[in-house]
Order: sequence, then structure tokens, then C-alpha cells
Amino acid sequence: MLQFSYLVEETATHLKTHLRTYFSLPSAERVALHRAWVLILISKSLVPVMSLPRLTSMIERSKPAGAQTISPRRLAELVDIAGHRTFGSTCLHRALALLVLLRRQSSPARLAIGVNQTSGFAAHAWVEADDSAEGGYARLWEYQL
Repeated sequence: MLQFSYLVEETATHLKTHLRTYFSLPSAERVALHRAWVLILISKSLVPVMSLPRLTSMIERSKPAGAQTISPRRLAELVDIAGHRTFGSTCLHRALALLVLLRRQSSPARLAIGVNQTSGFAAHAWVEADDSAEGGYARLWEYQL
């Protein structure tokens, strides 16, 4: 019983820390975090049933929602936070969500997918925006487009 109460106490402390961090975010970032989470869930449901060219074409045709308010790097961080708290999300789901968020802010961005064949086979997806790669902490120089 003692072990269970310790686990509950530790979980409550962990939750309080996350909530404190969440509520300390500016409101625009909290909205972006919510949107990122929803977009990741949407991409998880669409990727298995739609071709990637069709998905990216839909994203590119979407209309911008307004002026840029959050930097691409910060948006990538928020998408990663949402992605790591979404079971089964992959770099592709996170990259698609980031691409949508950047497009909505009228930021020029493109989806990049690279392959690493040096030791077996590995693939990674990320977004290129403002002359930098965003979304994911993989060693991107190891991947060929």
C-alpha cells in the first residue's frame, strides 16, 4: 500500500509541474499547442488512407489564417511537445502538423523526407522553413532527400 501511495503522490507532483508550465505559456502558444495536438491526431488518421502528395497538396492549398506570431523554431518545439504526448505519433505526423501551422501563419515551408541507408534503412521527416530544418532532433545530415 505504501508503494501505491508513493506512486500517486509522484504522479500528482508530475502533473502539477506540467500544469504550471502549461499555464505559464503565453495564450498564443497554448492555442498553438492545442492545434498541434489536434493536427497530429488528424494526420495519424489521414496518413494511412491518403497519399502523401495529396495530403501535402491539400496543405499547400489551404488559406493562411493571419500574420506570423510564433517563430518557426518555437512552433516546432510546441509540435514536438504535443507529439511526444500523443501515443504512436511519428516524425511524419509531427512534420505535417508543423507544416499546417506554418502555412496558417503565411510562413514559407516545405516538407522534407530523407532516407539513411548507411546501417540498414531509416527514414525521417522534417519541415524546412526560414533556411533551417525544424521538427525533430535527428542528425539530419545523415539523411538523403
